[in-house]
This record gives sequence, C-alpha cells and structure tokens, in this order.
Amino acid sequence: MILRAVRGRVPLVAVVAAGLLAAASPAAAGMHVRDRLVFTSPDGTRAAFAPDVRVWCGRWESDVPVRSIHVWVGSRPSAHWELHAVVADVRRHRVVRLPNAFVFDHPRGALLFATDRGNEVNSDTEESTGQIRFGRVRCGKRLRVSFRVRGSLGSELSDGATVAVRGSFLASKN
Repeated sequence: MILRAVRGRVPLVAVVAAGLLAAASPAAAGMHVRDRLVFTSPDGTRAAFAPDVRVWCGRWESDVPVRSIHVWVGSRPSAHWELHAVVADVRRHRVVRLPNAFVFDHPRGALLFATDRGNEVNSDTEESTGQIRFGRVRCGKRLRVSFRVRGSLGSELSDGATVAVRGSFLASKN
C-alpha cells in the first residue's frame, strides 16, 4: 500500500502498487505528515522539495523480499529525497550509523538518498557521517514512521559535494 499526501493533515491517496511507484492507482484515506528535514549544500543553499509525500510498506525491491518501509518526498525524480528502512532492523536497533553500506540484495538498517540540482547524495557513501535515529515504525492500517537525522550524505558523483542533513520526519495514518 502506498500512502500519498501533501505535508500536514490532508487527504491521502492509498494505492495498491505492483511493486512500482509509477504504477499506482489512487483511492482516498487520511495521513498526517510533518517533514522537518533540511538538506544544506556546503555553500549554505538549502534543497527545496515539492511537498508531495508518499509512504508505503512492502519489499525492499521487487526481487528482494525483505519487509521495508519507504518514504519518497518530492514530485520529480531530479529533486526528491527518499528513505528505505528494513522494518525489523530499525525496530530492534533504532540508531543507524552512517555510512551504512550493505550488499543490495541483503539490506540492513536504512538508506537515505537525495538528489537536487544535479547532485546525488547517499547514506552509504564513505563520506557519509552521523546517524538516523528511528522512533516508531509500523506497517498496516495504522502505518507510522518517525525518524531524526543528524549528519552528512556523501555524493555518488565524483565532482559532487557532501550535503548536510538535519531534522525530523513523521508520517502516520490514524
């Protein structure tokens, strides 16, 4: 199930997806979102993401059957951030230290990725530092994810800059 909303208490679109975000068909529901994450480039510029939020539980990837919770914020592939977390891991170990690298088909902990103005940053790069601290994580009818981030994400591009990220995120469906 994918949950979609604009920041704040607003109508939500719940969709059943065949493993792909793009293949969604909408239906109505309700969700509360509070996105206070701030991504800052070394020159002090803050990334701006459209307030389009999607939250859902499902497989890590279509061919990796690890139960995960996913968050996507932004309306364009070229300007968004996303978080993917293994539900069992972040319930058991609430703090994910960065960098957090793993083999793609054996995910553990969480992965935070962002792209803005041509740069792509990721929590699994060697230059990443800090931590993601999870609060409650729940799938199902009362879906919920909350976390805080304090650190920096290294660029996936050879000429890309490291980006500082701080703040918190909460999404819950009542």
